[in-house]
Amino acid sequence: MGKAREFSKLRGVISAGVVTGRFHLMLIVLFNTEFGMLDFYRDEVSTIADVEDCETFVVYGSENLLIPYIL
Repeated sequence: MGKAREFSKLRGVISAGVVTGRFHLMLIVLFNTEFGMLDFYRDEVSTIADVEDCETFVVYGSENLLIPYIL
């Protein structure tokens, strides 16, 4: 779980999980007005070696998805 650990230390990352299927990792990342998705990709993800591809999923509705963090 080396890459998950590396990603979990990036700014904004709430959790990093190793998953099955088409992807290797799934992150939950929290953004705000001072730190957005572009900042995350440009300033954070770019620091991790061997990242070949990224795909973004946006949660626009949920049930019991509680994230008690503030950036």
